[in-house]
Amino acid sequence: MTDLVHACKMADGSEELLIIDTDGGTDDCHGILIAAAAAHVEVLAITCVVGNVDVDQVAQNVLITVNTSDKLRKAKCPIYLGAARPLAGFPIHRFNVHGEDGLGNTKRLDDPQHEFLKDEAACLALVKLVNQYPGQISIAAIGPLTNLALATRIDPNFSSKIKKLIIMGGDSEGRGNITPCAEFNFCADPEAAKVVLHEFTCRKILVSWELTMKYAWNIDWMHKQLFLEDCRVGRFLRETHEHILEVCKNDPAMCTGGLVGLFPACDQLAVALTIRPELITKFDHFRCSVETSGVSSRGHLVIDRGSVDQSLKGVTPTDIITEVDFEKFKEVSLLSLEA
Repeated sequence: MTDLVHACKMADGSEELLIIDTDGGTDDCHGILIAAAAAHVEVLAITCVVGNVDVDQVAQNVLITVNTSDKLRKAKCPIYLGAARPLAGFPIHRFNVHGEDGLGNTKRLDDPQHEFLKDEAACLALVKLVNQYPGQISIAAIGPLTNLALATRIDPNFSSKIKKLIIMGGDSEGRGNITPCAEFNFCADPEAAKVVLHEFTCRKILVSWELTMKYAWNIDWMHKQLFLEDCRVGRFLRETHEHILEVCKNDPAMCTGGLVGLFPACDQLAVALTIRPELITKFDHFRCSVETSGVSSRGHLVIDRGSVDQSLKGVTPTDIITEVDFEKFKEVSLLSLEA
């Protein structure tokens, strides 16, 4: 698609340009399909980062997902391989939640079209794309923030050219899901999360772990409405979610949060709010940081509610979503069956 066509579409407000930065787990891949199904959205690229699984497996899962979507497959949506490890320390994964392959141990035998996978590094592709379309691209960051932190080190003005950044990560009420007070994406690379929250000047919108628990899906609803056997995407969702839904029944982080028979659709919610911002009905506005030391506290989201942290002076505040239109969120998610 030419730049002129892009300009025309953006001028009349008919198309939203989107990049999805993902660590390729079950909910990530469904989030990609939610974006793919939106008629007003063009997924410019998908960038892969280490997280739920290693980055090569992330790319494989994204390839499978792109090939599951008629729209993304026909558009030849480009996929870029990104960071294979966090800025500091070693990778942590979520094999117990998403399975050894990140897609629920389905060991899918799909033969995806690997020409969608590009040679350029994800951080370089991010810089290139936001410079090509300054102020026009929204980014849904649904994995650790390593690629974004690296992009701003390459181009210090990177964030100023982003339309908006939606982040799935952090614990807005101190209830973690990987440690007592840290959410996985931030815990997987606290240094990168801190860079993004401190240095990015674009609008930053946070979808916290607690928000996803507040608006969790009923598992019976998922079986009846999402997992449709006569639909290619429905079968894909059923197969890839069976493992994680079984985990939900016994996961202490979810059970103690009252999520009995419920599934926190973390990345699905983040993507839905990226492409349909009108679903956000209430948010707080605070400067934020991330704890990078400690045993239980590493990766903990620090919210400066009283504006007492002088080290955050000059930091662009983050919008922390507290309420969404839940019924419309489910409606948007069901459209993924048309991806």
